[in-house]
Amino acid sequence: MFSTNRSEHVAAAMRALWPLVAISAAVLAGCFLLPPPPSARVDIVAPVYPDPREAGCDLEVFASPPSAPHKPFAQIAVRGRETQMPKMKTMLHDEACGVGADAVITFIDSSKVQLYWEAYPEWVTNRAPHAIPQNYDFSLIGVAILYTPEEAAAKGGQPPAQAHGGSH
Repeated sequence: MFSTNRSEHVAAAMRALWPLVAISAAVLAGCFLLPPPPSARVDIVAPVYPDPREAGCDLEVFASPPSAPHKPFAQIAVRGRETQMPKMKTMLHDEACGVGADAVITFIDSSKVQLYWEAYPEWVTNRAPHAIPQNYDFSLIGVAILYTPEEAAAKGGQPPAQAHGGSH
């Protein structure tokens, strides 16, 4: 009825556990092969703290600095894989809304970000270094800006940041 041979019991147990070991190995391998999700870092670089806005807010996005008078106050770095660009753009937009920006200027080339910051030596108090961690291959950088009162006067009203409770 029951076998007293110990090796038969061990062999039966191994046959029963083999599918579990194979599935566990496949799951672990998949965890290491999947790219990490995009991540964002926000560095406030000027002494300006406008009220946060909700994610998905109405925000202007520029590929180069706008001609309208503005002041940068934060740098947002979103890192990920190039294939994750749609998610990275959404993260950048939502982070810019979260810090209360009127607009964001996007950069892919970090040397252009440095040139932009050099135009504001009296305004910017802390420039964040830019480096792409090894587990990512792409970086999208945004500079959060606030329009200045000069821009509001040109448009005949309040700066957009004041309209949503920001302070300059």
